[in-house]
Amino acid sequence: MIKPEQEVKILQQHIDQTFQRRPNTIYRLWIVRDRFDQSVNFFMLIQPKFRRPHSIPLHMVLTLDLDIIETIIAQIRHQYHLTMIFVGFEGLRWPTSQQLIQSHTVVKP
Repeated sequence: MIKPEQEVKILQQHIDQTFQRRPNTIYRLWIVRDRFDQSVNFFMLIQPKFRRPHSIPLHMVLTLDLDIIETIIAQIRHQYHLTMIFVGFEGLRWPTSQQLIQSHTVVKP
């Protein structure tokens, strides 16, 4: 059984290591739903000014249960206030608010 609290702690540790808050640098959190592996992957996309972006894998949550994913994301959003980009969530809605998770198709950089 996946416990959201444990997943959040692991994700927070990895975010703290990569989110260095450098000036003139864009940080984005990519949340990618992989229906083949039945998992959700978290990546930190880092783009210094006038340079190419690069992504760092942060953590993989081995579930597609939107209740669990919503809990994890709510806690991460509350703590870090990062821009979050969702990939692979087309047509899906959050269980509590019924809002679309991904409103448009994302083109990877």
